[in-house]
Amino acid sequence: MKILVTFAVEAEFAPWRRSHSFDPVQTPIPIRLKSRNLYRGIVFGNNVDVLLTGIGWEASKTNRPSYILRELLKLEPDVCISSGLAGGLASDLQAGDVVAARALSLRTGGDVIHCNSNLVRLAEDAGARVKRMQVTEPHVISEASAKASLAAFADFVDMEGYYILQIASGTQVPAISVRAISDTHDDNLPSGIEKLVDREGHVQTLPLLKLLLRRPSQIPSLVDFGSKSKGAAVGLAEFLDRFLEVLDGDSSEAQAKQERVAAR
Repeated sequence: MKILVTFAVEAEFAPWRRSHSFDPVQTPIPIRLKSRNLYRGIVFGNNVDVLLTGIGWEASKTNRPSYILRELLKLEPDVCISSGLAGGLASDLQAGDVVAARALSLRTGGDVIHCNSNLVRLAEDAGARVKRMQVTEPHVISEASAKASLAAFADFVDMEGYYILQIASGTQVPAISVRAISDTHDDNLPSGIEKLVDREGHVQTLPLLKLLLRRPSQIPSLVDFGSKSKGAAVGLAEFLDRFLEVLDGDSSEAQAKQERVAAR
């Protein structure tokens, strides 16, 4: 099978990358746009492309991840998996849970995008929890009070998933959004945490030092968030392995059925 997987940043991808042989490849981008956010490898016999989209989503026409994603979808992968980390909104989601969305939305409006129902079923077979709605927001939801308000709209929140599934929905490629929970509904993240990393996930030293000097009381919550995020990324990598094995089995069964029908 040909499988396309997206993550926001390298830190989310790192545990899975270490488990398999992924190599950076040249991205199909216009001149003057340099990038090393596309990787290619073999996982359990499947040809897998991994695209790192960056944190958040730019609405401009020159949005590089959007361009690359559209080009990769033209190669007609069998499955597109939008993955990464997310914040939990539902009270029953714990840090490290892997969650598959039935649908995605924006709180500000727009169409509701549904994930492929068969992929959702297979994700559940592979150990994911299935939830009704994933919401994509333009910024980090750091306060528990804000999460409580957003919980009326969705079960978990990320910053890219809706736009990835929106692009995939315009093709014939079956797509699903899967996230590992890095912070729960009652976790208060350090104020200004979104300024500590750039869109590629690189730590910004000066903002980090300012935060530590001005608000040393937030150090424990920052360390706790980092620890939970690493654990969630490891759990996501383990889920993706199981999911690809389930996908391969489902593909084999479907092919066998088609062959039996053709032989009649």
